[in-house]
Amino acid sequence: MVDDNLPIDPLTHEISMPRNFCQLQSSIEYLENMVFPNITNNLRNHDWLCESVIRVPKNDDLNRINDRVELKIPGAVTEYKSIDTVTEENYAINYTDKFLNALEISGIPQHKLLLKTESPILLLRNLNKQKQCNITRLSVKKMMPNVIEEAIINTLNVKERMC
Repeated sequence: MVDDNLPIDPLTHEISMPRNFCQLQSSIEYLENMVFPNITNNLRNHDWLCESVIRVPKNDDLNRINDRVELKIPGAVTEYKSIDTVTEENYAINYTDKFLNALEISGIPQHKLLLKTESPILLLRNLNKQKQCNITRLSVKKMMPNVIEEAIINTLNVKERMC
């Protein structure tokens, strides 16, 4: 048996999932409303935010859903753009701004990031793991031109998590 007592086939070592484990939905809008109902009323409910997540296999799907949910949060949108230049001038001909902006690299935010105050975000990469773990959940508190101030909203103590 594994974690939640899911049966394992002794011959193939495959886990048998219950029939109701996954439910296909007719639209992204329906899924968003099921996972994030009344998001405007629950933004300050950190336990609720830490339990709500939509997982998708592709970055472009993730970015589209993130942008749609972000628009449901009250307040003004602040747009952040990545740096779209190359370090070597000779490479500028091969790597245009349009090409660099279109890259969708796993673990790196999209070129254009839309945020609002109180938006829930994830820490993707942290160089100082003594303080915060990768995938720590945060809430945007203040946005400045080159810095985003946030607060940790995880319900678990960061030291209890595997970093």
